Amino acid sequence: MTIFSRSLIVLALTGSVSAAMATPSFDSLTIRSTEISAKNESPRQLISVDPNTGERTDTQFNDSDVRGWEVDYSEQLNDNTYWFAGYRNDRQSLTEHSQIYQPSPITISNYFNQTNITTRQYTLGAGYIFELSEHTTFDINGSIGRMKLKVDDFHQMDSEQTTTTFLLRSHNYSTVAGYNARLRHEFTEDLEFYTSIGGERWYADEDDTISVQTIGLNYFIFDETAISVEYGKYDDEERSAVGVHFTF
Repeated sequence: MTIFSRSLIVLALTGSVSAAMATPSFDSLTIRSTEISAKNESPRQLISVDPNTGERTDTQFNDSDVRGWEVDYSEQLNDNTYWFAGYRNDRQSLTEHSQIYQPSPITISNYFNQTNITTRQYTLGAGYIFELSEHTTFDINGSIGRMKLKVDDFHQMDSEQTTTTFLLRSHNYSTVAGYNARLRHEFTEDLEFYTSIGGERWYADEDDTISVQTIGLNYFIFDETAISVEYGKYDDEERSAVGVHFTF
């Protein structure tokens, strides 16, 4: 069962709330710190031996979590339509450290590689709102965006007499099309719940499609200011976010 379907069951069981509340606002600004758990467990170790030469290589890999931040803005145009824009910035470091032992003649070399990956994405989109009740809305939206992927690849090789270093830098660009369906509900005047399901299509040298599911809460500490907490699944990756949500 998906995050989205579980959330529908929760809403069905909660019933109605105070009539003093209004429907969730689509005029908002949200700023969050984000984190995506690394795909691979770290650290990982690999030992290999060449049966012909007896050369032994001990390698340790470390993958950091993907950390970043994002800004989302939306504005309602009329009773049923709204537009939105977003920006996100993510960063991840991948490291590899190898010790190479050669038996004849006996030499020990060290190899180090660090890859820093930075992702920047701009998004613009629009959506249509269905008011299900006084406190619940359902909306669908589509978006188009541009993503820039920068990779800095640093290499260093240390032997007994020499040290060799070099840096490789590359930039990749892709167009990103998104689609999303979202359910929002106000439990109380201070607590708003939402859940969504959708996907993204990346158009680059190799096209790719990922599914996206999210669930989150906005808890209002002031009339127009809330603490925002979100959890999501991006294919097989888990994503968490916390920040501040403003309504106008």
